Amino acid sequence: MRSGDIVVCINVDDLKGPAITLHKSYGVIQDMEFINSTGYIMINNDEGKRTRYIASRFIPLSQWRSKRLNEILK
Repeated sequence: MRSGDIVVCINVDDLKGPAITLHKSYGVIQDMEFINSTGYIMINNDEGKRTRYIASRFIPLSQWRSKRLNEILK
């Protein structure tokens, strides 16, 4: 994930720290970086603070839209 990408939150389980909302979209403000082989992205959270989150909590907006359409068409 790169700066400027739009991502959607798909996982808030065991979240500690500033809030993000399930199924809400966020703009990535810093390219993904890896710390100890875990990918992190920087977004502005629901409180308006720049915060780093594990990238696996998010999917690209285009992927989320496809997933939702497939669920509707079943």
